[in-house]
Amino acid sequence: CNADESEPGAFKDRELMQRNPHQLIEGIAIAVLAADAGHAFIFIRGEYDAQADILDAAVAEAYEAGYLGTNILGTHRDLELVVHRGAGAYICGEETALLDALEGKRGNPRLKPPFPAVQGLYGGPTLINNVETLSNVPRIVARGAEWFRGFGTEQSPGTKVVSISGGVRRPGNYEVELGIPTRELIEGLFSHGLVDVGRHVDPDNDRLFTWWAPWRNLRQRNIGWRLDYIAAHHALVDGTTTCRSYREVGTSDHAPVIAHLRDAPL
Repeated sequence: CNADESEPGAFKDRELMQRNPHQLIEGIAIAVLAADAGHAFIFIRGEYDAQADILDAAVAEAYEAGYLGTNILGTHRDLELVVHRGAGAYICGEETALLDALEGKRGNPRLKPPFPAVQGLYGGPTLINNVETLSNVPRIVARGAEWFRGFGTEQSPGTKVVSISGGVRRPGNYEVELGIPTRELIEGLFSHGLVDVGRHVDPDNDRLFTWWAPWRNLRQRNIGWRLDYIAAHHALVDGTTTCRSYREVGTSDHAPVIAHLRDAPL
């Protein structure tokens, strides 16, 4: 699990780990079962001391409850889960540099191929996903793939957690359907416009705010982009976009990831 969240303006994984670590652990356990693996690691950003402590406590609780360890719930399946703290190197957010760091080396990206799924940690096949992806897994398994595909667009189904900060009135993490126009995000859902609504905005040079999901430093001239992966590709290539609506964090029992956060002691 890649929890080395180091991009400027990104803090969604931090909240997921802090508020509901057991959902992440459950997602990892399901992924391990599907991949027929026996060992898993959560590689967490070195600066996330509080979140790492929460994960350590949650992993210990999962071992005590019989959800991790040997012969899990009498299934004859084993899973050893380790929380590994990084040393603060930004590059370790890249999956192959993360593997080097796990092996005790300096974190440097590896040449591909071979890809980690073929030759990864200690030369063995390794699957790497991030915190949000794995946190989605338990809800998808419980409700079904078609339920999850009911969110978003045809080519980019599902939801995405976006981290909003900077010159907006309501910064924070929001879970939205893929396809939502960025203008609707910024001016409608949570920010109700910029803090300094009447100020002049230079469409070429004035950065409006910082966000990550997965584009940042949005400017006035491209505020109409829609948030989905197909649109991101076209926006980068030729400026075209695609489709749809939003769901705010915590407002619905049906939102896959963040609506089910629970308070956890720091």
